[in-house]
Amino acid sequence: MKQILPATSLALAMFLETTQASAQQSHPSSHQKTTNSTHMSTAQQNKTIIRRLFEEVINQRRFKELPAYISDSYTGPSGLKGAAGFEAPIAPLIHAFPDIQWQLQEVMAEGDQVVVKWQWKGTQQAAYTYIPATGNTITSDAMAIYTLKDGKVVKGQLQNDRLGFLQALGQLPQDIATISGKHIAGGISYMSQLTVPAAAKPAFLQRMHISRSLLRNQPGFIEDAVYVKENDKGESVFITIVRWQNEAALQSAKAAVQQANEKEGFDLAAFRQQLGIRSEPGVFEKLAAE
Repeated sequence: MKQILPATSLALAMFLETTQASAQQSHPSSHQKTTNSTHMSTAQQNKTIIRRLFEEVINQRRFKELPAYISDSYTGPSGLKGAAGFEAPIAPLIHAFPDIQWQLQEVMAEGDQVVVKWQWKGTQQAAYTYIPATGNTITSDAMAIYTLKDGKVVKGQLQNDRLGFLQALGQLPQDIATISGKHIAGGISYMSQLTVPAAAKPAFLQRMHISRSLLRNQPGFIEDAVYVKENDKGESVFITIVRWQNEAALQSAKAAVQQANEKEGFDLAAFRQQLGIRSEPGVFEKLAAE
């Protein structure tokens, strides 16, 4: 015989059923809790991995340990794979800046990605790519996004301050507005032909770098260029061209160079005579188009 509940019991049963359903909807299941916990744990682990990569491996030059942090599938900027691909762009920096250290400023993680912002500081004591040693101590800012899988970096995207880096090494003027001067009509060019014996070439290139760095920071500088060829005697024949906005800018730059040489105790004429460098300078004006 079918049992009929009193009205109060029926109402209570309906209330309990509704409350239970609501509770199930408002609270995540144990599976959801586990998934969220795992997600957060992975992000934290990835942050720790990246911190250790910079602070314990790169800064301490323990590159033999890179395979523990870099996946074999990682591809570096030059196309090299794995740990070698990751180390390849760092090695020239360490060679040129032996005391270089990376300081992590921000480390943020979400899922399998870690965003890192850093600043490195070092003193250039050897050539870096085409830039001879300057002795300058510089700082450079950069950031990267690393993607990790199974605790190893599988991908990296780097953004750095190339402009500030080149300015600090004297490769670009501090006032980058002067770069637009390349499109200024007119101007004058100071040109030199220098014949340099083979044995004197390293010393000449070092001195030329110092001079070009100084000239590029002078008011009225527009652009410069250097061309070179070898003659039948094994000598290097250089053509240097420096373009200035006007005669006043050229004379001011000459005075600045002379003052810098005197302060350093450098005698340009004696330098050229000692190394057997022959020079044929001249000032030229650009011929206007007809």
